Amino acid sequence: MFDIYGAPKRLWVEHVRLAKASRDRSRIHAVLFTYASDRLKLSDGLWEAAVIEAIGSPGSLVVETSEFGPQAFDIPWPTGRDRRFVTDLLKAAHRAEPTVRATALWFATAVRGGDESAVSSSLRQLRRDALTSGDDARVVSAIATWCGRSGRDRHGLELLAPLVGWLAKHHNQLAAFALASRLSEMAVRTEFRRWHLSSNEKEAAR
Repeated sequence: MFDIYGAPKRLWVEHVRLAKASRDRSRIHAVLFTYASDRLKLSDGLWEAAVIEAIGSPGSLVVETSEFGPQAFDIPWPTGRDRRFVTDLLKAAHRAEPTVRATALWFATAVRGGDESAVSSSLRQLRRDALTSGDDARVVSAIATWCGRSGRDRHGLELLAPLVGWLAKHHNQLAAFALASRLSEMAVRTEFRRWHLSSNEKEAAR
């Protein structure tokens, strides 16, 4: 189903139709997200790199593939009607199955398109999306850092809150407690409370 990058629009339309007919929400999400990625000329799995490129300096990111080796990673970010079309695909993918990757790529297109309203909307949505992978956690951390650099401190702090639970559940309770303590100082509420740390470890993390 996914070996169709660069396919003509009519083929994509047919894949979308078949996915919707299946009523399988995960399949619908996958097809719509892959269609949006294709419009951005992204091969499967490079959404994370695309987001990092969007919030960094154009042309500053280098990726390495087995076929071509190290290369500058440069995305032809769409404008105007093309950007709206990609955004609509990503939003539809998210409605079918909420994921960090769909929201993060929407955020990236908004940043590169200079759409402040869409940036704010995507950041609000990103705070509600569940972290399900290391890719999700890394991208959300990077976006939170970007928020701090761009005068959106509160957005950045609130994006970091779900990382407390993620770190704790992935065997890094010390880092999770340190982050939770810092966020508490900034009056940001975190949900995770099940600490398995000694009083000395907690004191060291503060």
